[in-house]
Amino acid sequence: MNLPGYIPPQATEIEASLLGTILISGANIDLELFEPSVFYKNENKIIAETITKMVVENQNIDILTVSENLQKDGLFEQAGGKAYLTQLINKIEASGDVNSYEKILYEKYMLRELIRISNEISKKAYQNEDPFDLTSELQTLTASLLGFKSDSIRTIKEGVKSLRKLIDRNLSGTQKLTGLPTGLVDLDRFTNGLQKTDLIVIGGEPSNGKTSLAMKIALSAAKFNHPVVIYSYEMSEIQLAARLTAMETGFSAKKMQYRKLKDFELSQVDTGFGKIESLPIYIDSIPDSSFDYLEKSIRVMVQKNRMELVIIDYLQLIRHSIKSGNHAEAVAEIANRLKALAKVLNVPIVLVSQLARDKNNPKPTIGRLKGSGDIEAAADLILLPYRAEFYGKQTFECKMETYPSEGLALLMIAKGRNIGTTEMVLEFEGKTTLFKDYDGDNGAVPY
Repeated sequence: MNLPGYIPPQATEIEASLLGTILISGANIDLELFEPSVFYKNENKIIAETITKMVVENQNIDILTVSENLQKDGLFEQAGGKAYLTQLINKIEASGDVNSYEKILYEKYMLRELIRISNEISKKAYQNEDPFDLTSELQTLTASLLGFKSDSIRTIKEGVKSLRKLIDRNLSGTQKLTGLPTGLVDLDRFTNGLQKTDLIVIGGEPSNGKTSLAMKIALSAAKFNHPVVIYSYEMSEIQLAARLTAMETGFSAKKMQYRKLKDFELSQVDTGFGKIESLPIYIDSIPDSSFDYLEKSIRVMVQKNRMELVIIDYLQLIRHSIKSGNHAEAVAEIANRLKALAKVLNVPIVLVSQLARDKNNPKPTIGRLKGSGDIEAAADLILLPYRAEFYGKQTFECKMETYPSEGLALLMIAKGRNIGTTEMVLEFEGKTTLFKDYDGDNGAVPY
C-alpha cells in the first residue's frame, strides 16, 4: 500500500540507461549484481530477465540477439517492441558506468522493499499477532534485504581467520567434510566430499555402475539431511524407489517389482521402505526432455525448495534446441551451461554420462566421454567406474596391484580440479547394484 500522493521510489531513466548501455556495449554482467527484480518498469524488468537468461546460456548480448530472444519467448511486445528497444539505445550517447547504475537501482529497490515489508508487518500488528514473532520476522526480512548483494564480500582478514580454523581442525584430526558425503570413505578422503558449485561427471559404459554410483551418493547425502533432487530420463520414480530400497535392504530391486513376495520378504522390504521414505529425496522423471525444462526445474528446486544436490541421469538423453543440429556441440553446450548453473546456484551437480564403447579395451578413459573435450573442460570432478567382471575378465589392475574381478569394481578419479587424480577399489553387489567400501577382506585380497 502506497501513501496517497506518493509514488514508489524508482529511477526508470537509470533503468533505461543501464539497459541501453548493455545493449550497445555488451558490457560484462555479474549475475550477483544484475538482478531483474530491482527494475521497476515492467518493460525493463522483462528485458533484464531475458538478458540474465542469455548470460547464463553464454549468448552474446546486443539489441539484435535480445530482440530475437524476446520474440522467441513471446515477450517482444510486452517489452515495448522495436520502438522501445530502439529508444533505449538512442538515448545513450556514450557507454555509462554499469556499476553506478546498478547501485542506484538497488537502492531504489531497497526502499520499495522496505515499504512492502513495513506494510506487511503493520498489517499483522493490527491483527494482534505475537510481537516477538513479528520482531523476528522483521529482522529476518531486513537482514535478507541487506545481504542481497553483500553476503559474498569478505575481507582478507576474514579469509585468514577461516584458514587458521581449517588448519587447526586438520591438526586435531577431527575435521568434517567440506562438501556433501558420497558414502564411500576413500572417495570422501580424496575429494573431501562433493563441493558446492562443482560439476561432477560420472561416466561409464552400460552395466558398469554409473547410475548406481549416482544413487549411492544421493542416498548418502539424504541420510545426512541434505535434500537431493534426481532427474531421471530412463527410470520412473517406482524404479528409483526400488533401487534405493534394494541398496538399504540387500533385497533385489527386480524381485521387488516383478515377483509375488513371501511374508518374510514383505517384512524385509517394509523395513527398507521405513528407512528411505522419510529421506529428503525428490524425483523428477522428466515429462519434457528439453534442456530448457531441466534448467528451469533445477532453478525452482534449488532456489525455492532448498535442494543441496542435483543428480541428472543422463547427459546424452537431454534434448537441446541448438540450431546447428550437431549432437556433440549440443552435448558440450549442455555441460557448460550446467557448470554455470552449479556456480550460480551454489550447489554440486552430478551429471551421469555415457562413454563411447571400446570392445578391445573397455577400461574407461576421459577420451571416451561423448563430447569429451568440452565435458572434461566443464567438469570439476570426473568419476569413471569400471566392472571388469561384466566383460568376463578375471582380474583388473589398480595402482600396480592385481585384484580379482568378482564382486569388485575399480573407481577412477580421472579429473579432480585442484585435487589431482587417483583410483580405488570398491565392492560391488550386483543383486542390489550397491557400491561399498573395500577393506580387503571377504576373500577379496590383492593377488
